[in-house]
Amino acid sequence: MNLVPANVLDTTLGLTNEIHATMCIIVKRATSLIPMQGYSLIMTNYHYLFATVTCSRKVYAVTEKAYWRSTDVTEWFDMDTALIQDVLWHKACHPVTMNLK
Repeated sequence: MNLVPANVLDTTLGLTNEIHATMCIIVKRATSLIPMQGYSLIMTNYHYLFATVTCSRKVYAVTEKAYWRSTDVTEWFDMDTALIQDVLWHKACHPVTMNLK
């Protein structure tokens, strides 16, 4: 039983420039999320802290500045920063076990 037509797999998505740029940054950032949460666990005993004065939050702030605030997607990031931070920096790694982090 073929659930996905073959032509769907080779069809261009037709992403806007902003969505394409956003996806590229998300993929690049995904490689460091687990180590950053691991750092936070070691330093604070929690995988992400929202308070800006914590050492783990400062690590996240550096990556935000480098990848989100100085790029083509800054406007998108600034539209709902708190939600994006919660999803990308906090909830994205929930399925990963603490031992791996």
